[in-house]
Amino acid sequence: MIGNMEIFLIILAALILFGPDRLPKIARELGRAIREFRNSLEEDLAG
Repeated sequence: MIGNMEIFLIILAALILFGPDRLPKIARELGRAIREFRNSLEEDLAG
């Protein structure tokens, strides 16, 4: 399980790599990709 410190370090690294302007767009795209993956996984398991 990822703890609070690890989450903080991931966010800090993302800010340094991508900058504060691009981070919201990247987060939205990542959330959309995770949602699509979950939906397709649920469809495959449902048959």
